[in-house]
Amino acid sequence: MAFLPPRLRARIELDRGCWSEAASTAAVVFQKRVISTLPRILALVVLGLVRARRGEPDAHSLLDDALALAQPSDELLRIAPAAAARAEAGWLAGDRRGVDRATEGPYQLALRQGVAWPIGELALWRWRAGLETEAPREAVEPYAMQISGNWARAAELWTEIGCPYEAALALADADDDDALRRALDELQRLGAAPAAEIVARRMRERGVLTYDRRD
Repeated sequence: MAFLPPRLRARIELDRGCWSEAASTAAVVFQKRVISTLPRILALVVLGLVRARRGEPDAHSLLDDALALAQPSDELLRIAPAAAARAEAGWLAGDRRGVDRATEGPYQLALRQGVAWPIGELALWRWRAGLETEAPREAVEPYAMQISGNWARAAELWTEIGCPYEAALALADADDDDALRRALDELQRLGAAPAAEIVARRMRERGVLTYDRRD
């Protein structure tokens, strides 16, 4: 991936679950003078998501900065990644209204433009927050499967793509104890403490987890 610009390499590393590497690569963007806001937006998104997924401080401020840079452009390419990242951080924090604020406008923009990937990603976070009930027909398959309740197929697709965190979150939607255990194990392996706690709480409510599996 040496030929890729840092903003793209950082995103690939994030998606593959290499979060420390992703943060280091994203930081390189701020060491260079760039005219376009896009590299800074994408780098802020990666840095913010790494912190949010690990439960580290300042995630929201980084993602708010990314969204503030993106919104004046009115360009989905800039707005959608920042909005989806801010929504994920809101969901991890249990902030349903924050998810709505981050996604409402960008989601409508994506629908008007008919761009499948941001439609699916933004719809997923709105669905997780209880704001949507059905997958939009334009959504790409992994998101459509997840929203429609086919968590097993969604997890399979995310694994094929090479996105372990997304695969674990798909498993976390299951009404199946074994799938929830697999989700918890993978999230703990990745160091995704907030998402792991969400799954652990579900398992405790189901009576299948009565202790901290990290001990």
